[in-house]
Amino acid sequence: MSSREKILGNIRKLGLEPRPLPEIPAFEVSKDLEATFTSSLEANHVTVISCRSEEEVKAAVAEQTRPYQQVINTLPDLYSSGIDLSTVKKPSDLRYVEAGIIKGAFGTAENGAIWVPENLAGIRALPFIVVHLIVLIDRKTLAGNMHQAYKKIEEIPGFGVFIAGPSKTADIEQSLVIGAHGPKKMTVIVF
Repeated sequence: MSSREKILGNIRKLGLEPRPLPEIPAFEVSKDLEATFTSSLEANHVTVISCRSEEEVKAAVAEQTRPYQQVINTLPDLYSSGIDLSTVKKPSDLRYVEAGIIKGAFGTAENGAIWVPENLAGIRALPFIVVHLIVLIDRKTLAGNMHQAYKKIEEIPGFGVFIAGPSKTADIEQSLVIGAHGPKKMTVIVF
């Protein structure tokens, strides 16, 4: 008998009656989702740019990508130059990319998390391998909290990740290091 079987056998011997899961209450959600989303992202060391027109979005993308030579873009209608995504065959092809432009499916106001499904990331590794990640998010897609966000995920098939800021760690001597294992900088453009 394996240790797993022993443990499960001992639990069964207790004769515990199954209990229903607790009901999840309706948590209060901010009235101003965009303001809460912005302050959550800024607390996560993210630059947030609010745009009201496609021209403003294009100008913001151009300004954010100006310092970089190697930019990969999943949104050719907004940014026409950069590395052609179709030329990337494996994640290591992205090793010299400095900035990446992607779109998020939706954002979560309470913590600034943005759901990025694989089909919007272009390549699964893209949001993690660039130095500067630029994410576009439609303000109409904002969810108030993670409960609402998980309901939205059910409607989106396939792999995806929540991204809420640049890579951060404080494991060593409790000293915050940004960009240890992912982007050093993140900009979110809300349109």
